[in-house]
Amino acid sequence: MAKAAYTAERPRQFDILKEKKLPFCVDGCSERASEFSMPGYQLKPSDRNKLNGSIKEHRGMVDKLNVILKDLKEHDSTLFLVYGLSLKEGENFVHSLNAKQIKYVEATLTKFRQDMEALENKKRSYDRTFKGIHKQHISKRTSKKKNAENGKKEKAD
Repeated sequence: MAKAAYTAERPRQFDILKEKKLPFCVDGCSERASEFSMPGYQLKPSDRNKLNGSIKEHRGMVDKLNVILKDLKEHDSTLFLVYGLSLKEGENFVHSLNAKQIKYVEATLTKFRQDMEALENKKRSYDRTFKGIHKQHISKRTSKKKNAENGKKEKAD
């Protein structure tokens, strides 16, 4: 690989590794998700915010990983000749690194999707279990007022 190509490739690889920030986010997200997936875990009324936050965090990581994966695949496709059958000269190392990164990101993405699906199932279970607990309280006066308005509308029809 020529020196110019190497100096251009080195910062790109560093940016990929820095952008992922996966060692921190993966562990943090999976710890929060594993709390709910422990066998025998009983949902509590206070779990609503934790579930919503974990799902939101997982969606953000899935979106970030999809962007990284797309960028890696686009860059990898530029390493091939016009017909796409063979690599350009001197691009073997870059292609092998891209292949490793793509494989790692796809595996992480699969794990995140599975965790997110499990969290969404827990959220549905939570919603069924604690159905009316977070609904807004409507006073008797307000409900009487609404009923009176609905009665007037029905008589007018």
